[in-house]
Amino acid sequence: MNARVFRVAALMALALILSGCTGLFRLGGEGSVSGVVTVDGLPPGPVNVEVVARGTRFRTGADGATGVFKLDGLPPGRYQIATQGRGVAETVVPVTLRRGAHISGIELHTYYLPPLPVTFTFDDPADARLLEPFHGAPFQLMQDPDGNWAYYLDGGEITIPEGAAGAYRYALLKYPNLDTFALEVDVRGGLTSSQAKNVALIFGWVDPENYYYVFLSDTSATRVARVRDGSAGSAQYLNQPGVTNLWLSDRDRYQTIRLEVTRFGATVNVKVYVNGVHLDVLDTEIPANEYKAGRIGIGTYNSHVQSAFFDNVYIVEL
Repeated sequence: MNARVFRVAALMALALILSGCTGLFRLGGEGSVSGVVTVDGLPPGPVNVEVVARGTRFRTGADGATGVFKLDGLPPGRYQIATQGRGVAETVVPVTLRRGAHISGIELHTYYLPPLPVTFTFDDPADARLLEPFHGAPFQLMQDPDGNWAYYLDGGEITIPEGAAGAYRYALLKYPNLDTFALEVDVRGGLTSSQAKNVALIFGWVDPENYYYVFLSDTSATRVARVRDGSAGSAQYLNQPGVTNLWLSDRDRYQTIRLEVTRFGATVNVKVYVNGVHLDVLDTEIPANEYKAGRIGIGTYNSHVQSAFFDNVYIVEL
């Protein structure tokens, strides 16, 4: 991937989502919002722009040389100005537009998302920018003991913000709304005392209070579970087989974990593999009407003594 930052040379995908502003379209006093979009690793060819506010479409062009955009005729209210669309990561800037106001200087910096399937090896620093650490999780681009570049999660316990839930430090890939997919990642124990004793794969992430995860451990705590409306207790464990040593961390070599999420009829099926071996005791069925597409990610238990190198992150839609 090209790591240079490009000015948008065509139309960028944008969306305006109006929240909590019932009836504002009848107030009058329209204003405007303008700014600049930049893209890291912009591919050749056009990227489409569409601006939407509560179902009413506002279209705007971006200047081919500068990436400048301007939205006119907007009613007052609270907006989220976001880069959206196939091929670009979502970047959101909240804006409160007062009656007749004209807001300028909005900067939207986003990233080109390579089409799936894709593998991130982290030999290119741009790969790391397509993962977003949450809650201050100490991820960084770093060479492993063999001198290969990897995405490293260092030791260090984080504070989970109020309203968020779960006991995990994780980074999410910037691909939005993945429904059925395979996520494969090589994991190697890090430099702290417990290294990668526990590994978490996140999926169906809607927000910090609602997501699913696979938790791999050398203890009987290994499970498939969810965080639902901020609740992460044992009532949310979907499958905890009580088997030990399904995952044994190794500081001297990488091991491959694969998560598959597929749909079949009225269920969403979850399967987990370690080094090509199907851990069938973790096979889990989720009612299809309860599962929502979301973001996916990688991480460990929230502990100051756990750390891991992640490499060769592979994603494919199924």
